[in-house]
Amino acid sequence: MKLDSQEDALDFVNALLDLKGYERLTNIQSAIFQHVWSDPRKTYKDIAERENYEYDSIKSYGARLYQRLSLMTGEKISKRNLRETFNRLARHSSIELHQSPLPDPRASTQACFPQTDSDYQATLEADHVSNLSNRQVQSRYRDAERLMEVAGKVDSLDSLNCILSAFNIYRQLEDAGAAARILLAPIQSEWDKNENAGKIAYRLGLFSPMIEGMNWLIGQVESGCYLPASKVAYLYNENADLIWMSQNNTLASIELHKKSQAWAYKGGEDTKHLIVLRHFNETLCNIDSGNLDLAKLNLLKARQLFLDLFDKGEDDGMKPCLDCLLNYIDVRLCGQSAVGQAEDSYHRMLGPHYLDEGSAWDKNYLPIYVAKALHDTGRTGPAFDMYVKAKNTAIASGCRQVECKALQGLANLCFEESPESADKSIHLLLQAQKIFRSIQAEGDVAQVQLSLGRIYKTLGQVKRSEACFAQTEAFYRRRKAPLMVDQVKLIREGARLIA
Repeated sequence: MKLDSQEDALDFVNALLDLKGYERLTNIQSAIFQHVWSDPRKTYKDIAERENYEYDSIKSYGARLYQRLSLMTGEKISKRNLRETFNRLARHSSIELHQSPLPDPRASTQACFPQTDSDYQATLEADHVSNLSNRQVQSRYRDAERLMEVAGKVDSLDSLNCILSAFNIYRQLEDAGAAARILLAPIQSEWDKNENAGKIAYRLGLFSPMIEGMNWLIGQVESGCYLPASKVAYLYNENADLIWMSQNNTLASIELHKKSQAWAYKGGEDTKHLIVLRHFNETLCNIDSGNLDLAKLNLLKARQLFLDLFDKGEDDGMKPCLDCLLNYIDVRLCGQSAVGQAEDSYHRMLGPHYLDEGSAWDKNYLPIYVAKALHDTGRTGPAFDMYVKAKNTAIASGCRQVECKALQGLANLCFEESPESADKSIHLLLQAQKIFRSIQAEGDVAQVQLSLGRIYKTLGQVKRSEACFAQTEAFYRRRKAPLMVDQVKLIREGARLIA
């Protein structure tokens, strides 16, 4: 068979989907397919303008389209090989075109990847394992395996979405062991020799679907499903980190970290670093809540546990992380008397081998804490250098959250050094805010609002300023963080913004 036009190609793909028992392409996926078929050089921006969609939406729908086609064919499909692949498949196919009606133009654009909880629950119920034959069950397992092959080296959102699709297949099959394995198994990546899908999710900014998946796994464990203690410890730890980084829900995160530590004691050598991380992560949560005294207490507990549990030279990657964060807290608590510690962290971090053994989190997030410490003590030159270093590292590793934290830091620094550059600072903050919102990092959005409120206040834009302060204060009240509420009030009254 020869595909003479983009319409023939679309009919052939939908016929293949019918044959294999999948939903047909949605309207917008069909449009993207036809654009790419007619001209592979077309960008998502071109398609968005032609179809009157937002660029980010078209990019998301395009990624899902390629995932669906890759799953159906068992091959990695992209815009570069789409035409070649389906022409080849058509040559060896006996399918007759136009044998069934074209897709209903009123069909939902969410058919394959439901976006709401109710849509997703309906999909789970329709595909529940009890409704499937043995043959269908085996077919689903093969689909999950193909998705994992398509994911390949997990260092992009497309790859991570493939893993989540495979996870959801195991979830439908009620195979918690397989589902946990693909989310928690160490993955070799360019940025961390020991990342798993959960860690990669918060580096790349895919928070909500991963939290939802881990909540399901936790529910399985708490209802009696067996998983090894080490996996349960990692499960609680990763979910706590995701909740803290996105929602800034420190109370929920701390409770999960406590459970992680309890399971880590049962996990042996494989999880002893999680015993330390419980207090380290509580430190980060307390910093975000404005409780620096409690943050320091937790960090000192983490350091003592580190000394108790690890031999000299063992897990050296953890020590710089603990030292760096202690320096940051001391600067915040002691001000100018701790300037030397901030400078020390700065010079060590600029060294060629600093953090070589650290995790992707260390490499991305620690420069932000050092930059904040320098900023807070008036070391504007080094602070600027460190924010730029953090931004460049984040861009290289795909860590969108840190890239935006660095933009926010640069915006605050720029405004403090030169208030007449307020427009530039606002532009940087709005740029950061847009990405924070796209990855649903609620706590970071609140911090950007605080920075914007201060700048608008200085510019005399009272209405805008008050709206920003009110939204930020309401957020921290919901999060039960009274110290942060007090900080918002101080800034509202004209006090300096803490970096």
